[in-house]
Amino acid sequence: MKPHLLRKRIQEILWQRFCEATDHDIDEKGYVSQVDQNLLTGVTPDMFRQDLEKGSGNGLQKKFRAVHSASALVVNTFAPFKKGPGKLHLAG
Repeated sequence: MKPHLLRKRIQEILWQRFCEATDHDIDEKGYVSQVDQNLLTGVTPDMFRQDLEKGSGNGLQKKFRAVHSASALVVNTFAPFKKGPGKLHLAG
């Protein structure tokens, strides 16, 4: 399978699983309508808003709402540790 077709198929599967798991609707490009719909339970925008606003662009307004967003993946993974940084242990 050609790389661009494989990427498209992976995104379609991700989007389908996201909708099944969350009951949120996404548009034809894989975007939720609100930022908080792309967050795990317990993660709130105020936990990371300042960090994202330091970067270039307006990522929180558009890019972050993509189900396939790398920044959303990072936020959902690491934002919970902002409340309890002592719980994060990397490589020993």
